[in-house]
Amino acid sequence: MAGPSRHKHRQHGSTLIEALIAMAIFAVSILALIAMQGFTIRANSENQYRGQATYLANSLIGQMWAARAKGSFDTDFAFNAGSTCNGTATSSSQAEVSSWLSSISSTLPNASANRQSVTIASALSGAANQVTIVICWQNTADGDVRRFSTTTLIPTS
Repeated sequence: MAGPSRHKHRQHGSTLIEALIAMAIFAVSILALIAMQGFTIRANSENQYRGQATYLANSLIGQMWAARAKGSFDTDFAFNAGSTCNGTATSSSQAEVSSWLSSISSTLPNASANRQSVTIASALSGAANQVTIVICWQNTADGDVRRFSTTTLIPTS
C-alpha cells in the first residue's frame, strides 16, 4: 500500500493553487466591471448633453416658426452665420437669440456664445428659409469639442 499514499502526498497543495487562480480570475473580472461602469457613466453624460443640444436647437426652431411672418426673420435670428464652433460674435442684440445663447451656456459645458451658429438662407425660390443651427460644447472629461447640427426649412408665410 505504499503506492497510493505516495500519490496522495504529491498532490498536497494543489487545492491552494486552484483557489489562488480562481481568486485572480475573480479579481480581474471585478476590475473589468468597474472599468465598464466608468465608461457607461461617461457615455450617459455624453448622451445627456446631445439630448439637451437637440432640445435647445428645436426650441429656437419653434421660436422661428412663430416669428416667420416678420419681415426681418433672417436678421432677427442669424448668429455667427456659417461658422462651425469658432465664431467671433459673443452676444446678440436680438432678445430671442440672447435668451437662447444664455440657455445653451447654462446647460452645456463650455458652450460659450462664440461657438454657436445660426445660418439662414433663402430656399425654394424664396418660399422658405433654410435654417442651419450648430451647437458646440467642450466635454469636460476629455476636452474634445462636440458638435450638434440640424437643418430645417421654415416657410416664409
